[in-house]
Amino acid sequence: MPFGGRGSAVLHHRNRQFGRRGSPRRCGHWLFAKPLGVSEIRGLARSVSRYVWRRFTPSGFRQVQAERGRLGGKASGAARLVANEDKRSSAVLMAARGMSVRAIAKELDVGKSTVARWVSHEAMSGNSADGE
Repeated sequence: MPFGGRGSAVLHHRNRQFGRRGSPRRCGHWLFAKPLGVSEIRGLARSVSRYVWRRFTPSGFRQVQAERGRLGGKASGAARLVANEDKRSSAVLMAARGMSVRAIAKELDVGKSTVARWVSHEAMSGNSADGE
């Protein structure tokens, strides 16, 4: 048992040791104090396989994916472009008025790299933000 058996009372996370009770909840880059045995790995693989085959079928998976595609969720580039057009144009105007990328990002609640990309794309396309 990887996260509760007797042999796994101590886990290593980024050069720190944690006992069972002191372990943080987030599972980032966990390393076991001792590598898992072949039988443990085989048991985990079998468990995951059973879980997947009980809950998913190829046709059911295709239906779920088709429905997600019809919804045009966040993965759709066109939908994201339309949803963020107001923020994008606001960012370009703020940059033209001399605001820093950091201040614009904070104001619009988006990432600094996103604002920088919006502003640089606008500058590269040759469009003027103040309408001149």
